[in-house]
Amino acid sequence: MPKNLKKFEFEFIDESESREISFDYDDVGEADEDIEMSFVGDTPIVHANSKALITLAKLFIKLALGNYKSGFHVHIRKNFDGDESDIMIVTLKEETAR
Repeated sequence: MPKNLKKFEFEFIDESESREISFDYDDVGEADEDIEMSFVGDTPIVHANSKALITLAKLFIKLALGNYKSGFHVHIRKNFDGDESDIMIVTLKEETAR
């Protein structure tokens, strides 16, 4: 087994029946999550530190594995701060046959 092999485990409660989704972030003192968005032409660029990327990954896992319906969406705010403005909105798209 390689020395640099890393493992990521994440258990969560599926909140899709209540049509809600929650995520954990550092709300004690100074927040550690740092996430912003910019654009180069029409291309969105996400600027985020490791803690913010893990928080975003967990949110995406909940959205992907939960029983949310097409059109369900999540507003992501700068640094996950409810007092900041949206930097992106992630919407669950209807599955299509390939």
